Amino acid sequence: MTHVPTSNDVSALKGRWQLACACIRQESRQVGIFRGFDSSSGLIARCLARFSERNQGISQEDQTVLLAKLWLGCVGNHPGLAAQLVHEIEFALARSPRTLLAYLTASQNCTWRPRERQALLHLSLGWCNTGETRDEITAQLKTTLATYAACDGLETAPTDAYIPPSQRAVYDALLVRGEMFFAPRIHSLRIQPRLNPLIAGPTGAGKTFIVEAVAKRLDASFMKVCFGDWIPIGATEGVPTMKAIYRCLSQSPRVLLLLDELCKFRPEYSGGWTRSIASDLWQLLDRNPGTIDYADAGLRDHDFRKLLTERLWIVGAGTWQDIQRPSSSIGFSRGTETSLQERIAADGRIPDELLLRFNPQLLQLRYPLQDETVEIYERAGITALADAAGVTLNPAAHDWSRGGMRSLEDLVTTVMLKMHQMVRQQTVGNS
Repeated sequence: MTHVPTSNDVSALKGRWQLACACIRQESRQVGIFRGFDSSSGLIARCLARFSERNQGISQEDQTVLLAKLWLGCVGNHPGLAAQLVHEIEFALARSPRTLLAYLTASQNCTWRPRERQALLHLSLGWCNTGETRDEITAQLKTTLATYAACDGLETAPTDAYIPPSQRAVYDALLVRGEMFFAPRIHSLRIQPRLNPLIAGPTGAGKTFIVEAVAKRLDASFMKVCFGDWIPIGATEGVPTMKAIYRCLSQSPRVLLLLDELCKFRPEYSGGWTRSIASDLWQLLDRNPGTIDYADAGLRDHDFRKLLTERLWIVGAGTWQDIQRPSSSIGFSRGTETSLQERIAADGRIPDELLLRFNPQLLQLRYPLQDETVEIYERAGITALADAAGVTLNPAAHDWSRGGMRSLEDLVTTVMLKMHQMVRQQTVGNS
């Protein structure tokens, strides 16, 4: 189940909010205005933008005063909103790595949920260029990973789902957004935060596994649709994908939909089938059900615009493998001149209409670290299987770059073939 903030949490969150505002004031004095707020900052960005429109601009003094008023005016007896505001301001801080480091140092004595610092450091890596700042954030992230892996009594991963420490930051970032999406609406704004995340990662990095684990943690029904599997409305064979989604929404109070293989989408819409899929996708991402003319009795008498807005959380994923630069090391490596997010946008093969419907803060999932291999072997049951088959494993030599988690499938296949041969030889010997 999700963690629901209580009124007792507000005082602890207030300390983090005040420290974050202090760090923002310090950077604002240096650059004129804090650069970390953009459209992904949700409620904070909308309030600042509205003030700026009314007053033809916003100064650093205005910005800091408005942040203080926002906390006093919005929180009150709404601990859920307090948590949302703190998450928004901290994710904004992650866009300014040096300021984030100052904030994490100042807030060491504050109350944190497990792995929140890890998530912020991981996200901030995407905004670092090579140099001292990136090295310092990488060092802090590795220390944080080691600390959380060694501690007891931490927030545990979902049952039957082991998330390697190096991938928990993506898991936590997804979980925060999912909690915000499914939380009760405690404001009257018509414009909702853009909480649809976009995950990029190489084949076999575990994108589906992690998203499904988040769905289980959120107590949401999980539904995955690949671009190549989409059946558009009007198809003469099969069940239209939109109809399947509507069926799930009519039966489940929470639905997490993973739209995979978005990297295969192309902007030219060269065929009628692709144009039909694009029409369905825009309709879905804009929460616009259109005209539903289905014979299913279960789909009647439902306000699907409301269900799409309140019940359906969409997560996008893709490999974008052809524009990812190969890395010579596993895990965290030095940054390049342009981030993967910038290369995806500059590549031009993914329609802007699609990218703009997801949160611009890309979540990049990497293969596990080499040091995590032993634990992954044990959690997946590979070690016990190998012992039974008399196979000696060498986790230190496991090459994650050869398909990531799919390389584990190859290993399991090898071990099971060995076990099958043993059983077969024993059967032949007894006959």
